[in-house]
Amino acid sequence: MRTTASTDKTQPVLTRRPRPKNYFWLKVWLLRFVMTVIFFGGWELIVRLNLVNGFFFGQPSRILAEFNSSLADMSLLRHSWVTMSETLIAFVSGVLFGTVCGLLMWFSRVFAVAFYPVLLMFNATPKIALGPMFIIWIGIGFWMKVALGFSLVFVIAWVIAYDATRELDKDLERLLKSLGATRWQVFMKFVVPGTLPWIISAFRLCIGLALTGTVVGEFITANEGLGFLISYASGSYALNLVWMAVFTLMIMSTFLSMAVGWLESKLLRR
Repeated sequence: MRTTASTDKTQPVLTRRPRPKNYFWLKVWLLRFVMTVIFFGGWELIVRLNLVNGFFFGQPSRILAEFNSSLADMSLLRHSWVTMSETLIAFVSGVLFGTVCGLLMWFSRVFAVAFYPVLLMFNATPKIALGPMFIIWIGIGFWMKVALGFSLVFVIAWVIAYDATRELDKDLERLLKSLGATRWQVFMKFVVPGTLPWIISAFRLCIGLALTGTVVGEFITANEGLGFLISYASGSYALNLVWMAVFTLMIMSTFLSMAVGWLESKLLRR
C-alpha cells in the first residue's frame, strides 16, 4: 500500500507596494491634458483640412494669436479686471444683504409667510428684464452691471437664508426660550450659527450668478469688460476674438469657483 506524505510548502506572501498618494491626481491631470490636446488638435486639423470654415467656427492657432496680441497691449487684462471687479462687488454685496434680509425674516412669521411668495415670484423673473430700468436709474456705467449681478445674488441669498431658518430644530429653540433666553439671544446664539452652513454652501452658486449678471449687463451696454468684448467681436464677425473672450471667461469662472470652494471648506471646518 502506497502512502503519500503531505509536505507543507510555505508560499511566499506577495505584498503590494502602496502607490504614491499623488498617483491618482497624476492620472487625472494626464487625462485632462490628453483630452485638451485631442480637442484643440482635432479642431485645428478639421479647419486646416477645410472640413469646416474657420471664419464661422474659429481656429485654435488664430485664437492663440489673439491671446498674444491682447496680452501684449494689455487690453485683455483691462477687460478681465473690469468684469472681475463687477463680479466680486456684486457677489459680496448680494450675499451680505440677502443673507441679512433672509435671517431677519425669522423674527416675524406673519411677514415671512406673507412676503415669501413675492420673493419667489421675483426670483423666477428673468433679471435681464430689469436692465432697462437699471440704465434709467443708475446709468450705463460700472454700477449698472454691478446692480444686475447684485439682483441675481441678492434674491438667491435671501431665499437660502430664510429656508435655512425654517430647517432649524424647533424643539431646541423652544428649550432656549423656556430657559429664559430673549429672542435676540436665540437669534444670535442659535439661528445665526445654525444657518451658517447653509449660507456658506451657497457661495459657489452665488459667484456664478454674479458673473452671469455682470456679463449680461456688459452685453446690454458697456464700453469695457469681457461681455462688451464678446458683443463687439460678434458684431464684427471676429470669431477668434469671441473665442478668446469666452475662454478667458471660462478661466475666470473656474478660478472664482475654486477660490470660493476653498473659502467654503475653510469656513465650514470651524
